[in-house]
Amino acid sequence: MLNRQVQLRENDMKRNLSFTIHRVLPGLLVFLLLNCSQQARAAKGQCLVLEQNGKSFGSYQVFVAPTAVKLINKGKNIVSIARLKDSKVFMYNTELKLIYETDLKNWKPQLAQRLVFLAGESMDPKAFRFKGRDEIAGLKTKKFVAEEVLADTTMMLKGSRNKARPLTVGIRNKTLWTLDGEEIPEPLTSYLSKVYALPSLGLPIRFSAVMENKRTAYMCDTQKASRVPLSSVDFSAPKGYKRVKSDGALYLDNTSHQLLEFMH
Repeated sequence: MLNRQVQLRENDMKRNLSFTIHRVLPGLLVFLLLNCSQQARAAKGQCLVLEQNGKSFGSYQVFVAPTAVKLINKGKNIVSIARLKDSKVFMYNTELKLIYETDLKNWKPQLAQRLVFLAGESMDPKAFRFKGRDEIAGLKTKKFVAEEVLADTTMMLKGSRNKARPLTVGIRNKTLWTLDGEEIPEPLTSYLSKVYALPSLGLPIRFSAVMENKRTAYMCDTQKASRVPLSSVDFSAPKGYKRVKSDGALYLDNTSHQLLEFMH
């Protein structure tokens, strides 16, 4: 009798398990798929907004969309736009009404290369090693570190006995955090990396360097992240602006431009 009761209980358990597998799990899978699909559609309809500060480039507001990015340099009235649909880059000065246009593939940050605070430092992506994941400003990030990297520049100083001694200028380590878990097209992440003169390992969220004097400097640091409707962000180039031949011309003041026009 006891064995019969045990057998009946086992059969009931099997039937319950079978019901769960065949009835409940399919519904759960459908729910999860629909939820993921809704999240993906919501992400496509939104624009990521980053409030970033940098040692050399000041304060930026960065708008990141699936097909375009827009940077507003608050201190210098400079706006930069990179678009995938026509592979164009626009940079313009809202105060001087000047605009510079080039193609996304061949764009080079002439001014950024001159202002980069790690003069002489190599930004080869191969020097960086993946070191885990962190959370910055509520965003999931990947962490890459290049340790004990010294600058290529070596200066020779003469000592009191006319013996040359090397003075190596560099940093102890460089750390880059990039956005994780969101699909941003490589041309756009590469563009943003070039803006900050950083290695192209993803969309830059933070970059720090510990100098030889053990002080930490930040090329890029995200203070805040939010999202706005994609329809609220204008990725078009302004009309009626005067075209210039280089991005450097956008950073000159009115007096400098008047002088250049007079000389030409």
